[in-house]
Amino acid sequence: MFKRLKQTALVLAVFLGAMIIVGVLVDAILPRHWQPVQASVESAEIASVRKGTPGWAIQADASYEYDGRVYETRRDVFVDADRDVALDALDDWPAGREFTLYVNLDAPESVSLYPDGGRSGAVAAAVMLTPALVLMIGFFVFLIRRRRDAVST
Repeated sequence: MFKRLKQTALVLAVFLGAMIIVGVLVDAILPRHWQPVQASVESAEIASVRKGTPGWAIQADASYEYDGRVYETRRDVFVDADRDVALDALDDWPAGREFTLYVNLDAPESVSLYPDGGRSGAVAAAVMLTPALVLMIGFFVFLIRRRRDAVST
């Protein structure tokens, strides 16, 4: 019984340790410095944004100024599974409408609708997907050991 408890604790430590390491690494890699800027809609249209599962987005072509230079971008500013809802919302995105974007100070052509550039979501997704990665690596190690044992006997 003690051996089984010890194995379970080891497996948990591997999974939790891997999740922590991946979270810290992804957090360190992604840009930290985002600054709000006002963007202006040049044009907007509705587009299908998902394959398989229906999803509709309002894609806005917008321009913004940062550090004396004008940049252009295309962003999904509204997403819904129902096309009619997205079509109704399209009226809220006329040319000239202003909205806030967040500029990556290290790369001003990189913008986000989120104050942290989507960083927290990316870190959360990476941490949540880590157990699947650990299981895949464990499975490959298992296969390699099994093959090596079969060859050696």
